[in-house]
Amino acid sequence: MEISVAWGSANFADKQGDGVGVAVEKSTQDRTYMECTANPDHEITESYLVFLFEDEATFKSFAAGWKAGKTKKKAEALAGLGVDSGFVGGIKVYQMNRGQLLQEAMIWDTLYRPSKHPNE
Repeated sequence: MEISVAWGSANFADKQGDGVGVAVEKSTQDRTYMECTANPDHEITESYLVFLFEDEATFKSFAAGWKAGKTKKKAEALAGLGVDSGFVGGIKVYQMNRGQLLQEAMIWDTLYRPSKHPNE
């Protein structure tokens, strides 16, 4: 996994299209709490996502709010989808579903945005 070279990361737990997560800047450990809303056409009922960011600009842009493309093809172009690919557009994504690492992350038409700390 490219975590050792990533500028930062974001982790999400997604249940039936709505999820919570946190984006973490690697060098400072500063956290941005986030939430996500997926297209209801996604068939995954529970998944875990790990985003890796290649540089500061990509990380900050994501943490300010990011929407994956409206179609699977568009999202693949925007985010380095697939276990075997490297960073694409400054982002690499891994997705687990039912304990299995998926070959492709299914994040198309999903909105990621900042939120309050989950305990607030």
